Amino acid sequence: MIKKIMLLIVCLGIVEFMVGCGKNIEKTQVEVPGMLCGFEDIKVWDVSPESGFSLNLSKDYVTEGKHSLKVVYPIDRWPSINTKRLKYNWGGFDYFCLDVFNPQEETLAFTVRLDDSTKNRVNIDCLLKRGWNKIKIPISQISQRIDVSRILYVVLFLNEPVRRYKLYFDNMRLEKELPIEIKNISKIPNSKSTTSSLKMALWAVDDSVKIKPDDSIQEQNYVWNAITKTVSIYGAKNEYVSFQLIISAGGKDISVVNIDKANLTGQSIIDKANIQLFREHYLKVTEPSTSMYGNVTLGTGEYPDPLIPIEAPKDGAPFSISKERNQPIWVDIYIPSETKGGLYQGQLIVKTKELPAQQINIQLEVWDFTLPNETHLKSFFYYGPEQIKWAHKLNTENPYDYQSLELKYQRVAHQHRMNMCTDVGSYGDWRGVLDRIGTYLNGAAFVEGAGKGVGVSLWVIGEEFNLEDKTKFQEACKWYMENFSKEGWAGKPFLYVIDEPGDKEAYDNVRKIGAWIHETSSPGNKLPFMVTEQVKPENPEFGSLVGYVDIWCSGSGFPEDMDARRQAGDRIWTYNGGPDGASVIIDTYGLACRSWAWTAWRYNIECWFLWDCAYWVDKHNLRKQEMKQTDLWNNSLTFDQRRNLKVKWADWGNGDGTFLYPGYEKGVDGPISSFRMKAFRRGMQDYEYLYLLKGLGKQQIADEAAKILDIRYNKDSQKWYEMRMKLANEIIRALKQPKE
Repeated sequence: MIKKIMLLIVCLGIVEFMVGCGKNIEKTQVEVPGMLCGFEDIKVWDVSPESGFSLNLSKDYVTEGKHSLKVVYPIDRWPSINTKRLKYNWGGFDYFCLDVFNPQEETLAFTVRLDDSTKNRVNIDCLLKRGWNKIKIPISQISQRIDVSRILYVVLFLNEPVRRYKLYFDNMRLEKELPIEIKNISKIPNSKSTTSSLKMALWAVDDSVKIKPDDSIQEQNYVWNAITKTVSIYGAKNEYVSFQLIISAGGKDISVVNIDKANLTGQSIIDKANIQLFREHYLKVTEPSTSMYGNVTLGTGEYPDPLIPIEAPKDGAPFSISKERNQPIWVDIYIPSETKGGLYQGQLIVKTKELPAQQINIQLEVWDFTLPNETHLKSFFYYGPEQIKWAHKLNTENPYDYQSLELKYQRVAHQHRMNMCTDVGSYGDWRGVLDRIGTYLNGAAFVEGAGKGVGVSLWVIGEEFNLEDKTKFQEACKWYMENFSKEGWAGKPFLYVIDEPGDKEAYDNVRKIGAWIHETSSPGNKLPFMVTEQVKPENPEFGSLVGYVDIWCSGSGFPEDMDARRQAGDRIWTYNGGPDGASVIIDTYGLACRSWAWTAWRYNIECWFLWDCAYWVDKHNLRKQEMKQTDLWNNSLTFDQRRNLKVKWADWGNGDGTFLYPGYEKGVDGPISSFRMKAFRRGMQDYEYLYLLKGLGKQQIADEAAKILDIRYNKDSQKWYEMRMKLANEIIRALKQPKE
């Protein structure tokens, strides 16, 4: 599999962005704090005489003042306009914003470049959909690369336009974030007195917030009350609900011996075996992820991601917490399907060497409805078996040794409503295929928790297809479809043999393969052909792939392009990260991977594909003689194109390829999950709430919720928490309504 080289951010609705305004800047600062340019004066923009631009003030598409700036871009590689020299300190603001109206039918690739006085610069890429676009860029992201107190220029590019395009710009401004009301108390002071400095505080947050080592202790938030020492959470039957217990050390190190858990008691009993505890391991980000991942990095620092089971022989319990640092503990609670609805209570007790044991109370309300065992949003998380073998030092030639290890990965993924999928490698031997993946497809492999007994919804094939010999290729199509159909799995296989076609030759190859499949005798002609490409080619000279592709796996083109293909019978997938704020990287928002399922609902996407979830050796970038596993517990960069001398413009992403971790070095014979994996599961469970509402005749409520929880504009985890409660109440209300 080839790593996606460019992540496109779908910018629908209104896009914001801010800039300074030359000679008028002092007046603008006084009259409208944060306003950099209202586009009432064309003289603030520089355009080279030979560039062929047209710039005019316009009374159309105005969002501030009396005019917008109408710009007609010429045909060129990167035509751009830029401000004259600016003199404005952006340090006191949170966002850089701009309103852009695109009157064309096409979606346009657009770049904002910011230059500072030290000649550093940063590019922010986005897509301009037809109509209003609101570009909104966090200052925290760009401040890692340029000096925001000394911004000199703003440059607006179109990327390789094939004809002259018209855009309207208005209301460049800087904005401040509205304050979120969370009551904080000071960190425990570092006292010289041994007795007063030896302290520990316990507190809690929900499952969508990343807690840094030095974050302030929260006395109260929407799940935690320090006065009663109680965390209050809610969930349906057959659902995993989670929160984070934070242990904060005072002025001296403390040693946590263990964390005891108890049954949750109420209308029935939720056995403590259904409660799992994980120590969150911090990874240090020293270089923020590049713009390929959507310009959503939150900068350098320590981020929690690997979740080491408390019972792990190494780095589980006992463990130490350095003075004045936080140690988050992830708490998973599975609510079995047979649990009765109502209020359940229990405790967690933290025991240390130095201090008396401390307790927090758990209050769990179980809603009286059940999430389906089936997962209605499909996913495809690729993995290479060789990576698992390398990571677990598996040198045996016995295939069953590997398969028993792979089964543990499959079971953990399945309980997270995540489909790990790889090439089978047994063409011509159907018995071998069944021995390898048969129990995944029929569900027999999955014996507990959510998804019990339910088979995976799809499987990739393609590694052994001969793309040069039509006869052999068609024989393989027919063989796979005959055998899958015989087992009742005709809808599960799909062909993935071409990744991100980027030139005319690659497009010709897609058309060749598509035609070969259509010309194959039945049932081989029913094998779906998936290609990671959008409907509209980047270059019109490539020609169209319509009629040759069955599954469009695109990072862009929603919803207009895809609606037409869906109506024609094609299937619509997407891959890797989502829109602004929804990247797969570690150094971004806790909500990021949760938001994928909501994006899928909003755009009617059938499946979410991640290029690799177990990429621990950078085999695409390292030379053969350099091939070795990344130090996953200290280095968050497993995919780094700077290691590849053939790549001219290198990108790197913290955590890209490590959605889960090998447990070998921690004494765990299987996978170790991650914060992002839990966030993905939370989103997939949210999706089931939407699915239930649709089945109860309440799709309008589900659709409206998905519009509201758009991570591009809503990154407040409390709003997401409250929306889930509202959806649950709507489900309960609908279930109580008498059937007609």
